[in-house]
Order: sequence, then structure tokens, then C-alpha cells
Amino acid sequence: MPFFDDLAKHEEYLFLVAGQNSDGLIKNNIRLIGPRSALHHPDLINAADLLICKSGYSTIAECQQTATPICCVAREHFAESKVVEGYVSEEMNGTVIDENYFFSGNWLSDLGKMTSRKRGPLPANGADQAAEFILSIL
Repeated sequence: MPFFDDLAKHEEYLFLVAGQNSDGLIKNNIRLIGPRSALHHPDLINAADLLICKSGYSTIAECQQTATPICCVAREHFAESKVVEGYVSEEMNGTVIDENYFFSGNWLSDLGKMTSRKRGPLPANGADQAAEFILSIL
């Protein structure tokens, strides 16, 4: 990414960059996570103070499930993007930025504001009710 050197200047943050060709530490605070990594992405999302991602359903759903603060990079040429981006900003109190702003690295000046957001309440998922029901019939 063109702004890796800029990420390295923000030593107070640890950046995990998923979807790369290989795993490894490239700077003291930047770690690449390759497709065969043993790290479980939902666990990483849950542990994150902020997730910066493209506007895709599965990653957005993981953030919603864990109430992880999110910054979504808009994808102009994907039909579902407008709906997903609207959901991120309206329902998840997330930030939506365009690709040019993302690749410029200018969003780094907003990191303090984006990482200071508190997690919202965890959404109900029905697991407790299902477990109680199963236990009641055993």
C-alpha cells in the first residue's frame, strides 16, 4: 500500500493488514496477514479497536456482531455498496470514506477520533434462548 511508511509513523497503533500474499512483520507496528494465516479473522475483528475494510457484507456483519467500530472504504462499482455503506453510517455509527481518500493515507489524521468511539451494545443473536430451550427439553 502506498501509505505503509505513514502507518509506521503512528507507533501508538498496531496495524494488521489482511489479505496480503504473505505473513510477517514489515515495520514495528505493521503486520501482514496472508490467506493461509492461522489467525481467525472474526477473533481479530473482535479484538480490534477499529476495523478499516472494504464495503463487503461478511466483514461488516462480523463488525456488527462484535460491535467493533468500523471505517468502511466505499466501492463505487459494486451494486451492493451503497446499501452496505448506508448501513455502516446509519446503523453502526461508522465512517465511510472513498477509495481515493483511503489510498492517499489522509484518513490517518482521523485515527484518534475513529478509535475513540466506544463499542455499542452487542446485538441479541438468540443463542442464549436456543440454549435455554434445548436444556429445558433434555
